[in-house]
Amino acid sequence: MAKEQLNPIDQLFDPENNDPITLLDNNNNPAKFDQIALIPLDETQSVYAILKPLFEVEGMSEDEALVFEIVDDEENDESYIEIVNDEKIINKVFEVYYKLVEESEN
Repeated sequence: MAKEQLNPIDQLFDPENNDPITLLDNNNNPAKFDQIALIPLDETQSVYAILKPLFEVEGMSEDEALVFEIVDDEENDESYIEIVNDEKIINKVFEVYYKLVEESEN
């Protein structure tokens, strides 16, 4: 029996999930990512996912990752994932992530 495919947001919040996260690009092509971390930011009242592409991205090295925001659309009673382009938010997400990594190593 095939394993039921969870939606990407459910996958992100499932602590048992080790499978790649599949998102659709602007052309509805599937793109797979490894989940690195979920980072809540008090400043923005949002949760962000750090995802590493499992495919080549022009202009990115293999060890880089992207930041996505988990957006709650209360009007339509749904959530979706959106790439973050704001450098201040990206830097803050990675700052919190590196701090958590450092704390876990001590």
